[in-house]
Amino acid sequence: MDRPCRSRFASVGASGVVAGAVLVSGWGGWSLASQPPAGRVEQAPPSVRDVLRRVAMRYRGGPTCERVNVEVRPDGGKVSRSTLLVRLAPRVRDGKCEPSLLLELGRLVVGISDGVLTAVHSQNQGTYFATEVGNPIDSASLAAVLPPVPLPQLDLARWDGVSDDAAALPDRVGVYARGISWQAVEVDARRPERLTVKGVCAGGTISAVVRGDALQSIEIRLGSPETTIGLTIAPVLPCTASQVRLEKGERARVGSLGDLRPQSGLLGHGAFVPDMPLTGVSGQQVRLKELREPPVEAIPAPPAERLALVFIRVGSSNGEGADRMVGRVRAGVLSGELARLRASSYPAAGRPEGEPGDAAVVPPLNYAAVLVFDAAPSPDALLAMLKREKDVWGERVLWTTEPRPTIDLFAGRGESAVAIVDGGQRLMASIPIGESMTTEQLLDQVTLGVLETGK
Repeated sequence: MDRPCRSRFASVGASGVVAGAVLVSGWGGWSLASQPPAGRVEQAPPSVRDVLRRVAMRYRGGPTCERVNVEVRPDGGKVSRSTLLVRLAPRVRDGKCEPSLLLELGRLVVGISDGVLTAVHSQNQGTYFATEVGNPIDSASLAAVLPPVPLPQLDLARWDGVSDDAAALPDRVGVYARGISWQAVEVDARRPERLTVKGVCAGGTISAVVRGDALQSIEIRLGSPETTIGLTIAPVLPCTASQVRLEKGERARVGSLGDLRPQSGLLGHGAFVPDMPLTGVSGQQVRLKELREPPVEAIPAPPAERLALVFIRVGSSNGEGADRMVGRVRAGVLSGELARLRASSYPAAGRPEGEPGDAAVVPPLNYAAVLVFDAAPSPDALLAMLKREKDVWGERVLWTTEPRPTIDLFAGRGESAVAIVDGGQRLMASIPIGESMTTEQLLDQVTLGVLETGK
């Protein structure tokens, strides 16, 4: 029977939300509580093996879900940034750890399990791609199929010598750092719970910041040409093994990843989003520029750099108040998460901006819900619908009777959708809410769309 990979070294810490703290536990006798009083010789920090073992056992001990922000900075060149979501569930078969993965790479969703890679496009419910990648999977086998994706979670989970003091240490981070020789652990004098593991790799150096049993960041510096690759890693909750599955449904198989193309909507990523016929609860026409105004409690503050528009086709939602649904998505949960993201994007005066290794800062964000009618409703029906939606969205409710120049730009027939627009009215992401879309899946994709830089 499958079970999480565990050994006598396992001590999996509890993970918080994206910006949550990780408790510090013992490191083979070294801990904050065991620090000597003033005047005595300090104990040595934990060894490289101890630190990597603790982090590896976190990935081998049960399901983990993490957001990885990637920045590639060539010397004198254009900086590129991207965000991916990595869900991992470990299993044991024949004494070997065989992780299953679910990766969200923008609009491409990839599941790997039992030696088979399956991929779908979030904006196409009709097709899927599948190919064999070997079992157990590793970074090399995935690199033969996928674009370069940094997966330190997989490299550490696949360290089957984790409980052997004589076994070789993990020696790669995907295709970015290979032939790693880990050399030392440094303790942050100001924050002793933060440890930096340093080493050299083929063509450069690598450093990893660890707090407790959580990997927080990795920096790889390469020469010829000089390039810095930075990964910032933050946990995402909730996280269960059931989320590490890709349900392809009744789709037709295509021959390559390149054949997975968006099916819904008329506007592509990066396209200009024109002003649309949107009406506020007061009956006044509303422009997108007005929706980017910062919340009253944040003024003075700049206009929002991201605008999330939740288009809801009337007839696709049901229920009342907090239980209101859009398909399978809980509207109250979506509204609450957007409100939380907006609050974090406009920090209160005096609130710290965050520290290196912390979760990515959310660009200034605003949002609104748009009710889409296929035909003009009666005044009584409109008022009743607006009242129901205000119970969920507050005053941030708009409506329109023209689907073609509004929701049809972002979703297919019968679908609701979330569109994320930047400050220049360019489309950052369009996320159709199809029949199979769950609340958790939508929240993940919305967050990824908001954090995407577009640079």
